[in-house]
Amino acid sequence: MRARNPEYVVDVAIGSNHSRGTAIDVTLMDEHNNVLDMGAGFDEMDDRSHPYHPSVPPHAQRNRLLLNAIMFGGGFVGIGSEWWHFELPNAASYPFLTIVSPVFR
Repeated sequence: MRARNPEYVVDVAIGSNHSRGTAIDVTLMDEHNNVLDMGAGFDEMDDRSHPYHPSVPPHAQRNRLLLNAIMFGGGFVGIGSEWWHFELPNAASYPFLTIVSPVFR
């Protein structure tokens, strides 16, 4: 079993911005509910997951840029290690949630 890389996985004892309700993991789907190719899998913990990694094919990079445009236009910011992760500016300044919410697709 591989050790958890802190670049991608936060210690649950510390919590993450997801635990504050200020972060979301998201991808894009086409009109037929097919997930668009982003050049690396959702939650793939590899350098190819970095938003602007040079090994990502041009068509997947365009999909990432489209996702960025949508999310940045909505006021979110990205992080350098995960193309799918977006959060509110100053996300860490919010308190941790004390409720559990469902995951939606």
